[in-house]
Amino acid sequence: MYRELPVGTVLNNKYKIIGVLGQGGFGITYLASDLDTENKYAIKEFFPRGYSRLEKDLVIPSNMTSSAFESRLISFLNEAKILLSIEQENVVKVYSYFRENKTGYYVMEYVDGIQLEKYVKKYGPLDTKKALAIFIEICKGIEAIHDQGYLHGDIKPENIIINEEDEKIKIIDFGGSFKKGSFFKINIISKRYSPPEKFLADSYLTPSSDIYSLGGVLFFMLSGTHPLSYEERKMMFNLNFPYGDHKTRNIIKKSMDQIPEKRYKSVSMLLKKIQPSNILSKLFL
Repeated sequence: MYRELPVGTVLNNKYKIIGVLGQGGFGITYLASDLDTENKYAIKEFFPRGYSRLEKDLVIPSNMTSSAFESRLISFLNEAKILLSIEQENVVKVYSYFRENKTGYYVMEYVDGIQLEKYVKKYGPLDTKKALAIFIEICKGIEAIHDQGYLHGDIKPENIIINEEDEKIKIIDFGGSFKKGSFFKINIISKRYSPPEKFLADSYLTPSSDIYSLGGVLFFMLSGTHPLSYEERKMMFNLNFPYGDHKTRNIIKKSMDQIPEKRYKSVSMLLKKIQPSNILSKLFL
């Protein structure tokens, strides 16, 4: 038995696997080429940790029912449906999805770059001008997701890809996405980026929940360190942040307020605070 499909495997009679781009708790992402055009794509396979494979077919654990697995698989394919509805340059593009090998797949554009987390670790904390320029593009992508009626649900540096040459970004990994205004029940929590309300049972989430995570990403880009976790902030209360100018610090503090109602109500309101006519215009002088 093996976890990833071998190089050379053909999926959907169209895509030939070249290699593995990454593996996580819920799946495997492959690099593949179109048999006709030779264009490269990224293909995500639903293959949670703890599952196994018999030849190419996924085998569910003995302690899971087929109906429970089907429910999880449908959630995975819904992730693809969400992405199919979003047309924005900073959000990874999904082209199709399908079932095969007793599991599910979806085909995405191949993004040449590295995780924002690795980028900052490689080059060090970013200056305010550069961090805000990148942050604006991230916000535009999240705003497009919200405009389609969804929340991303898991915004963090690991889920943002940046090209090292032109510094263009793509938002990826929609495994934690759900409709705005729904009750949160999916157990996808990032310790240092999820808002406090996500740690509560059946919490009601709004765009301000994603905005909290956005504030954490800006914090990380400027400091090179991850923000305090919810548990740490409960004990310390204050978010100590000596980086950036005064207005940028205030944007982070407001975005990451522990009380949802005190955050920016929408990404568009957040963007108004950081567009060139405000902070960036002063930085470029």
